[in-house]
Amino acid sequence: MSYENANIETIARGVCLRDGHILLCKPAKGGRAYLPGGHIEFGETARQALVREVKEELGLDSAAGDFLAVTENAFDQGGERHCEINLLFRLDVPGLPPPPGD
Repeated sequence: MSYENANIETIARGVCLRDGHILLCKPAKGGRAYLPGGHIEFGETARQALVREVKEELGLDSAAGDFLAVTENAFDQGGERHCEINLLFRLDVPGLPPPPGD
């Protein structure tokens, strides 16, 4: 896919593993589950953006840890081209309740 005229977004995402489970967010409007996180705003670091987004999405404090990887995701949405550059970090969410069934 060509990135010409694409919306390029830089996103911080967290990988939170607990007891063999991984934390995923489910969109309210339906769609695919995704790792918690969101767009990096001007003037903040990727780790700061991740902690802010977790607070906004889950209402919980968190800590962004080690950098894990960078991924690129190109897709078409509603006729518009998008490219996400995802920066992945370890994520600790101490107040997260246990997974259902545990």
